[in-house]
Amino acid sequence: MAGAVDVAAAADPAGAVLAAHRAGRRIVLTTSGTAGRPRRIVRTTASWFDSFPVVARLTGLDASSRMWLPGRAPDGPGRVGHGSTLSLFAEVLARHTGAACVARPEDATHAHLTPGQLERSLDGLAAARASHPVHVTVAGEALPGALRERAEAAGLRVSRYYGAAELSFVAWAVGDAGLRPFPGVEVDVRDGEVWARSPYLSDGYAGGTPQTDDAGGTLRTHAAGGTMRTDAAGGTEADMDTDTHTDTGGALRTAPDGFATVGDRGRWETERAADGGGRVLVVTGRGDDAVTTAAATVLVADVEAALRPVVTGAFAVLGLPHTSLGQVLAAVLTNPSDLEPAQAAARGLTAAQRPRLWFLRDGLPVAASGKTDRAALRREAAALHASAPDTSAPDPSAPDGGNRPLRRLVPERAR
Repeated sequence: MAGAVDVAAAADPAGAVLAAHRAGRRIVLTTSGTAGRPRRIVRTTASWFDSFPVVARLTGLDASSRMWLPGRAPDGPGRVGHGSTLSLFAEVLARHTGAACVARPEDATHAHLTPGQLERSLDGLAAARASHPVHVTVAGEALPGALRERAEAAGLRVSRYYGAAELSFVAWAVGDAGLRPFPGVEVDVRDGEVWARSPYLSDGYAGGTPQTDDAGGTLRTHAAGGTMRTDAAGGTEADMDTDTHTDTGGALRTAPDGFATVGDRGRWETERAADGGGRVLVVTGRGDDAVTTAAATVLVADVEAALRPVVTGAFAVLGLPHTSLGQVLAAVLTNPSDLEPAQAAARGLTAAQRPRLWFLRDGLPVAASGKTDRAALRREAAALHASAPDTSAPDPSAPDGGNRPLRRLVPERAR
C-alpha cells in the first residue's frame, strides 16, 4: 500500500484528500488538540467518502448547492479551518459532490459549523435564507437549545450530529429530535461510554506503540515505516514521521467485537411518544476532562449536562487551582441572566460537583477548530482568581451553596 498523505502539509488540504482517494492512498489528519495534545489520525479515504451519499441525502446537498466554508479565501481553495476536520470534511464533501464552495454565509445553501461559528454567522445565514433555503449542520460541541431555536426562527434548517475525528459520524438528529445512530453505524453505551462500530472508523494514530488501557481496550496506533495497525490488515506508511502517543485520555480504543470509543460519556433515553418513543442517544461530554477537588474526582461533562437545560447562552465548566482543595470548579457564563437558574440547578448536584466560582465573559474564546478554547478560558479565569484570591475553602453548607459573586473575565488579547 502506498504511503499515507499528510493532509496538513498540503497547500490545498481538501485537494490532497481528493487526490489521495483517486490514488487509493490513506490520509493523515491532525486534530485541533482542544482536549489535549494534537493527534495525527490515519484513515482510509473510503471511511469518509462512503458517508458522502448519506450526508448529501440527509442535508439535500447536490451539485447545485453552495457550501459556506468559514475562513475560506474568496479567490479559491486554501487552508480552510486549519486544524478542524469538521471544516475539511465539509469542503471535501462539497467538491466531491460538485457543489460550489463560497466565502460568505450570505451566499450559502449549506454549512457545517460548530455552535460558536453558528452563533457568530447567524445574521449572514439568515440573510441567505431570505432568497433560498439554508441547511446548517452543527457538530463539534453540544448545540444549545436556545441557539437552535434562534436559527430555526430565522428560517434555517438545522441538523446536528455527534462524532469524533477518530470515529467520524456516530449519531444524527434534525431539529429538536434526539440523536439516533447515523445510517450504517451501530452504537452501544458501555459503562457510561459511547462506543460505535461502522465503516467510517479511522485506522488509528500515526506513530507510537500499541497499548492496552485500563478499560481493556486496545489503542489503535501506527508506527512510521513499519507495521501500520494492530489488526490483521497491515501496511506501511513510509512518508510519516514517528510521533509516539503514550497518553490514553480521549484516545481511540477498540474492542474485540469491532466497536470503538474515544471515551465520550453518554446514555440512552426514551424519546417522547410524539417523536416516536424510540431510544435516543444523549451525549454528555468527554470522559477525560476531570477535576479533582477535595479528593473527589468530578467529570466536567456531568456538571455541564446538569446545567445545560437551564442555561440559554454558551457556557463552560472548568477546574482551577485551589490552595486547600487542589482544584475548584468554576463556571463561565456568557449571559448574566443565566446565573440564577444555573446556581439553582447546581444545588441539585453533589457538593463536589457544584461550581464555586462564577465568571461572566462576552462570548467564549474559540480555537482554530471553531470549538471552545478551554485552555484559554482556564488561563483567563486562573489569572483573575489569582489577582483576587479567595483564601477560604468554599463552604458547601452555606445558604448559597458556597457560590462566589459573578466576576467578569477579560479576554487575553485585551490585556
